[in-house]
Amino acid sequence: MNNKIPKIVAHRGYAKCYPENSELAISAAFEAGACFVEIDVQSLKDKTLVIYHDDHMQRVSNVDKNIMTLSKNELSNYNAAEQARFGDKFINNKISLLSDMVAVLQKYKNGKLLVELKDESLSQFGIASVVDSVYSDLKPVWSQIIIISYNMESLKYSRDNYGCDVAWVITTWDDASHKRVTEFEPEMVIVNYKKIQFENDGLWQGPWQWVTYEVTDAEHALALCNKGVDLIESMDVGGLLMDSRLKLSACEH
Repeated sequence: MNNKIPKIVAHRGYAKCYPENSELAISAAFEAGACFVEIDVQSLKDKTLVIYHDDHMQRVSNVDKNIMTLSKNELSNYNAAEQARFGDKFINNKISLLSDMVAVLQKYKNGKLLVELKDESLSQFGIASVVDSVYSDLKPVWSQIIIISYNMESLKYSRDNYGCDVAWVITTWDDASHKRVTEFEPEMVIVNYKKIQFENDGLWQGPWQWVTYEVTDAEHALALCNKGVDLIESMDVGGLLMDSRLKLSACEH
């Protein structure tokens, strides 16, 4: 058993208290002491990149539309209020552009942004288009960026063309995934903690860091860390960092 303290990754920002993937949630996560914030990226039809998880807008914006059918000019007609969770509290909260993150990261210089390339946009617009646009939007703060995807080809393209750290999200805990991780050697491997077969072979050993989600309990976070997990992903970053032990890993910005 080790005595490490895991760092906390804010899952879609401080999403417990603010609309997910909003600039409000992202800034609040850094203010709470997060070292890492994870966000999701979708592409509009004009190749503008927005911070948004679903391709369909019902859950976050309460409208029956696919976000990939919108243009940047149309975006201001819709909010990111998550009314099912928050009612009208954030009714004026707008959908954030990926390019908005330059100013955020320039303010929180010790923070890193984990940018997840969503499969829907990769399929619709192509890997090169999406990754090139991510780099174009975030070039001034590129040293603070880690690219995440379920799609390993998009990670290879990102690393080969832009020299960034990458994180592969695995969906199955099996020999095939183990082989791909070992051959590719991403900087991070992300997995739902429920999939890890600790009782068999434990975490696969390699130069990567392990990230697990979704964890909202401090004791659980520390237990996972004692089994070798390096980073804990949570929508309740503020709640976790209220724990005196986990607070030791918080970042000052």
